[in-house]
Amino acid sequence: MANDGTIQTVVRQNLIQNNNQPGAGSGAGIRTDFALNNALIDANTFTGQSDAGIGFISTQTGIIISNNIFDGNGRALFAFT
Repeated sequence: MANDGTIQTVVRQNLIQNNNQPGAGSGAGIRTDFALNNALIDANTFTGQSDAGIGFISTQTGIIISNNIFDGNGRALFAFT
């Protein structure tokens, strides 16, 4: 997931489950390797990821993470910048 922030990215009311197949982002429900700005991640359920429900590996600004359920993931969230 990436966004320059011009328009808000919204991820809302999703079931994000078992994203563990080989490939980029494997093991994370939502992952960004690029800049993410002005995003709302709200009212989702993250379950069964081998790594994390949400993973950020780049610069982020203006991110709101609210009202989500994290269950049975390796970890709920990680962020590296």
